[in-house]
Amino acid sequence: MTDRSAALDFVKGLEEVDLLAFFREATAARPGNWFLGVADHNPNGEGRIAPPPNGWDIRVLAPHDPEAYDADWDAGAPFCREAFCATCGTALLGYAKHLVCPVCGAKEYGT
Repeated sequence: MTDRSAALDFVKGLEEVDLLAFFREATAARPGNWFLGVADHNPNGEGRIAPPPNGWDIRVLAPHDPEAYDADWDAGAPFCREAFCATCGTALLGYAKHLVCPVCGAKEYGT
């Protein structure tokens, strides 16, 4: 097994919260602002990015606001909270209600 395949196996085995944390740590020293996102194809809907017939809903994965919680999150917590960043206009998806927009750093509240 190569180092690359071992790394892929490791990343594939990470649960959602740990995957987001791992990615943020791995890209922290890189130039630019790196973030993960999820795209869902909704061909019959308007979509948040592209109008019909494309209909892609794109949301950026957002971590929890550490100032709002005093405990660690379960690694398997699902990304089920949505928010819209009022500062930069990014659609967010997170596992906590209190989120931090990974694009601009604003604190938002998810539903």
